[in-house]
Amino acid sequence: MEQPAARILNLLCLAGKLPARKVAEHLGITPAEALRQLHGLEVRAEVSQMNGFWFIRPREARLTPAEMDRVLDVIPEKTPGVTVTEIALTLGYSLTQVERAISRLTHAGRVIKSGYGPATRWVKLRGWVSHGFIP
Repeated sequence: MEQPAARILNLLCLAGKLPARKVAEHLGITPAEALRQLHGLEVRAEVSQMNGFWFIRPREARLTPAEMDRVLDVIPEKTPGVTVTEIALTLGYSLTQVERAISRLTHAGRVIKSGYGPATRWVKLRGWVSHGFIP
């Protein structure tokens, strides 16, 4: 039997974009379970949500776990930290890829924001080893 996450991905591939309630309806699960699965897929950078609709994220914007480790390696443990632009230029990734990587790393508790606004810098939380990123 197919896993719920795989079924959701298959459904979104076929439908393009759907609200969570329609996903639940099509798969015969509760809306709460559909949301839980969709949020899990969002953390794994498989899907995104905009205006209440869920859709598959473009593949080129996703980074592999090894690439996530490279992003984490560039981020220092001490202030002043680095900006998203500095990371993108250093590694040759797009700004979108780095912003999504930072979002995932922040959600996983691996990095924190140092400052606000256009000059926002990112600092690695101390005590984390940057090998094997799996949020």
